[in-house]
Amino acid sequence: MKTSNEQLDEIIHSQLLPIQQSFKSYELLATNSSYRFDPKIFRKCVTKLQEIINIARELANKEE
Repeated sequence: MKTSNEQLDEIIHSQLLPIQQSFKSYELLATNSSYRFDPKIFRKCVTKLQEIINIARELANKEE
């Protein structure tokens, strides 16, 4: 059975970090006039994901 720390680590590395990277890529594409994205939306998503990652890491460290 996995500990909370292991579960958080798995979620961060297998799910959140790849999603964050996707948003960073979309943010870069948004600067191209051929695409109709507002880069601010992607920056906000990347920032909020980082906040979640930081909180999860802090919680995991407290359990150690």
